[in-house]
Amino acid sequence: MIAIRNDDILPSDPLAQRLSQTFLSNRWDFIYAQVPDPHQPEQMVLDWQTEHLKKKPEWKTERRYPMKSRVLYHRWADPTEIIGVRFDHTTAYGLLDIDAKSKYHPKQNPNAIAAIQIALETIGITRTVLVRSSWSDGLHLYFPLNGAVNTFNLAVAVKFCLQTQGFEVKEGQLEIFPNDKSYGVVTKILYKGHRLPLQPETGSWLLDDDFQGVSNQLSELFRIWDIASIGQDMAELNSALLIARQNRLTKPRRRLNNVEAWRQDLEIFIAEGWSGPNQTNHLLKQIGCYGVVFQELSGDALVKYIRETAIAAPGYAKWCGHQHQIEVRSRSWAKAVEKYYWPLGTHMPKSDQRVT
Repeated sequence: MIAIRNDDILPSDPLAQRLSQTFLSNRWDFIYAQVPDPHQPEQMVLDWQTEHLKKKPEWKTERRYPMKSRVLYHRWADPTEIIGVRFDHTTAYGLLDIDAKSKYHPKQNPNAIAAIQIALETIGITRTVLVRSSWSDGLHLYFPLNGAVNTFNLAVAVKFCLQTQGFEVKEGQLEIFPNDKSYGVVTKILYKGHRLPLQPETGSWLLDDDFQGVSNQLSELFRIWDIASIGQDMAELNSALLIARQNRLTKPRRRLNNVEAWRQDLEIFIAEGWSGPNQTNHLLKQIGCYGVVFQELSGDALVKYIRETAIAAPGYAKWCGHQHQIEVRSRSWAKAVEKYYWPLGTHMPKSDQRVT
């Protein structure tokens, strides 16, 4: 949750307060548009079968004055207007935008969202909140965080994560907010703005894992939001943010001090397997690391090694809650670790930007 600046005063309504505290980290350069398709009947499921009127909003940026916390909720609740915000230097959330015609949308690929969620888990984003953004049936996949992080680092880390897993990151397919914007020397370059969720008359709904409507109430969104934020692996995410920023700036060499101790530590860690729940991602990462560095594996061979080592490890049958996904998770972690590690005794490939 963000802090409100001294020159801004929170509204009295608790829900309005929460809206401002969650999304109004940057009060300047907010975006707005008129609702293009007013008075459409609220639909609680994605409209796969029919093509109704789906005009795109004509967005404008307000640069003359900042948004006030006491005004944000009123403009959010206005059924004739859509309101949106931009990111500041730090943020406690991010989101992915998946258009209705994207190859990652459930209409084209019902398994793509789950694959994206698994990919995000490799950098510690283990919980997401799915929202239909508008009548267009586009989707916003939010990832609330348990504390603020550097906005640019988050943008770079998520992009690096998704591209590593083979996803095409571009407008119309899979767009990341915050985006990894360039640095403006002469003029200030803004982060891209995004619309706020669940605004009245916009067709925005909170969805479950089966893409069924759950609610269009902010109170329900924030209830699920809090559960998601607490569940994130912030230690893993902060590590990924640091690595991604370093990879962006330079190509550091991996230090090979005390390699044998590293090998032994990994072998001990993997040999003990599962000792409780919620350990799958960390174990698959360590198995993948060992497979790349000390077994010189890659591609399908690495996937097979991760999967078979995991299944054979103690505690797998009792504690691994992802046995039905072990193949796809092994493949996801194989792609991830190959970007961070390389076989012992070899040089970092010039085409890669890896660091351990």
